[in-house]
Amino acid sequence: MAGDGRIEDLLQGIELFGGIAPAALSRLSGHAELVDLPGGDTLIREGDPSDALYVVASGRLQAFVAVEGGEALVGEIGRGEVIGEMGILAQETRSATVRALRDSNLVRIPSDVFLQFLREQPDELLAIAQLLIQRLGRSNRSEAPGSSVRTIAIIPIGEGREAATFARYLTSALAERGTARLVTGADVDEGHDDADLTRILYDFEADHDSLVYLSDRRPSTWTDRCLRQADRVVLVGEADAETALSAVERRMLGHEAAMVRARIDLVLIQPPEASLPRHAPRWLSQRPAHRLHHVRLHSRDDIHRVARALTGREIALVLSGGGARGIAHLGIFRALVDLGIPVDVVGGASFGSLAAAALAMGWSLDEQRDRFAEAFGTQGKPIDLTAPVVSLAKGKNLTTGIRHVFGDTMIENLWLRYYCVSSNLSVGDVAVHTRGPLWRALRASVAIPGLWPPVPSESGDVLVDGGVMNNLPVDVMEGFADAGAIVAVNLKGSAHLPSHGLPDNGILSGWRPLAGRINPVGKGPGLPGIADLLLRATETGNVLSSKRLEQEADVVLHPDVAEFGLLAFDRIDEIIESGYRYGLKELPRHDALLKRLL
Repeated sequence: MAGDGRIEDLLQGIELFGGIAPAALSRLSGHAELVDLPGGDTLIREGDPSDALYVVASGRLQAFVAVEGGEALVGEIGRGEVIGEMGILAQETRSATVRALRDSNLVRIPSDVFLQFLREQPDELLAIAQLLIQRLGRSNRSEAPGSSVRTIAIIPIGEGREAATFARYLTSALAERGTARLVTGADVDEGHDDADLTRILYDFEADHDSLVYLSDRRPSTWTDRCLRQADRVVLVGEADAETALSAVERRMLGHEAAMVRARIDLVLIQPPEASLPRHAPRWLSQRPAHRLHHVRLHSRDDIHRVARALTGREIALVLSGGGARGIAHLGIFRALVDLGIPVDVVGGASFGSLAAAALAMGWSLDEQRDRFAEAFGTQGKPIDLTAPVVSLAKGKNLTTGIRHVFGDTMIENLWLRYYCVSSNLSVGDVAVHTRGPLWRALRASVAIPGLWPPVPSESGDVLVDGGVMNNLPVDVMEGFADAGAIVAVNLKGSAHLPSHGLPDNGILSGWRPLAGRINPVGKGPGLPGIADLLLRATETGNVLSSKRLEQEADVVLHPDVAEFGLLAFDRIDEIIESGYRYGLKELPRHDALLKRLL
């Protein structure tokens, strides 16, 4: 079908063609055609000639590039986006293979028609070139692919009692940012043939910014259509229900698996009285899920958190290590609350992993402070000296403190999605902890080498403090979250380490200083303590990589904590207040960036 008014209307609504004069747009659309592409079909292949440009009228596609042993996903393409324009302009072959993630409709414009149009419309060539440069800049900043998500399929699993309620609440949350509609099987007349039904759903999508499809609880024609129409598939079950795969899931994961190409998220509806989420490991052991979300249906915050995750608008927080100075992160949390900025996903290294876990637990600000004061509130309390064979401290006080604060919580059963990092000395790589006992991951993440004993991994590798290899794991967050913005808090700064007692020749016997003090962890006159040296060495060991990682964050905060010692756990309230004052001063400068995601 070429040259009809529908194509012209479609192109008029696309950013790339929106400013074109009506007469020129009419001539261009007269040479274009509509293409229906079923989910799973290939539109173009890497290396093929760039013979046409495509505009996505509805649907969603994925781009892949060839890598050794297969293909790698490099991006998703949604409604209103253009495919193939750079290959035409550069006169190069296709740079990627593009397949339909779901049933899609596209406008095809032959390359010779597009180039002739640009020759006749030089002003449009300049406008298009400027737009392409802007898009390339956004791409280089790794903007979340979820930003163009428009259709979400809700699949009831387990007993499925609350899926419809969740679908209604999610639709309402999406409607606060644009038009949204909940679509059920009852909304579509079963008398329509497949072509008519496709057209009806296309019109729904054209008239709304977001569609939420609620499938049947059992396999059906409507359930299949919901899956084929989805940019995202969300499985919704009650946490306390049986975790066995539903008939729909068995079909999705079995021989019909090719019918579902969209990302699959899992939402567990938690009881309203739950202090912590329940049973996530059991649910995850039964089914693959790209993201896990815990939701209390009465909680507006929980519903909006899922809405942001599904549409690439998460606010992610990355926290660095820094010894007792890491308590300043709690002050940053207070500033975020006061400024109305939520946190959706959080990660950290070393002491930043402890602060991140406190936030992910869902504790109030006062509870965060009280628990840390109870566990670490006395100067030097985490350090229990032992014979210095593996470490100065035996680690009992540290381990007991962490377990007392966080109990036997599993990482999967945290309200916020969470990770922390440790350093795997056995293989020389960063270990990322996203599942399993929280206390064990934390204990590894804060195991400063030489100060506290390392922690063995499940495979027997030696794990130490995450700050050794990555003290600001922004790069991990980029793959872990669908972030609209990453906020990085880096507690770098100077430390007051006395040096005038150190000999110029570099030779120092410890016996004389030891005779002057009983506790070798404490600092003697003119000499830095062993613990301070180890903490500071870990904190500053990868300054250059931290600077590089800061560039990958959208907001970077540097609370001024230089006045506090690395073991100043007795000054918890002062450290929190310092972080709070800094956050109130600095965060409003980024208000426009962060508030646009809400």
